[in-house]
Amino acid sequence: KPKDAIMSQAQLRECVSKKEVLGQRNEGALKAKADIVAAKAEIDRTGAENAAAQTTLDRTKKDDVDAFNVKVLARNALVEDYQAKAATFNKEVEDIQTLQDSYSASCSNRRYDDGDLADIQRGKK
Repeated sequence: KPKDAIMSQAQLRECVSKKEVLGQRNEGALKAKADIVAAKAEIDRTGAENAAAQTTLDRTKKDDVDAFNVKVLARNALVEDYQAKAATFNKEVEDIQTLQDSYSASCSNRRYDDGDLADIQRGKK
């Protein structure tokens, strides 16, 4: 079919659906990114606190060393959680890019009937 052919109602409906899904996934990715940025800030904050505490740590007191080690383990857990979130986020970004490419290939710069679009948006067809 020529690229300038008018989309059928089914093709237009699929494009509208892809665009909605793409918007929702982008919105979710933005929220996930904000969570990751906050997690990174917490890692940086606790790392700075631990570095400062380490300079004054009395290594001759077992309780102080144990308390410091708990803080280090807690920060390590934050790092592991951050890495898992980042990996999930990166996979989601790849999936969104694949969806965007699919949308661009099948929907971008395609002509459609404005009446068909209005009907789809109203849920008629």
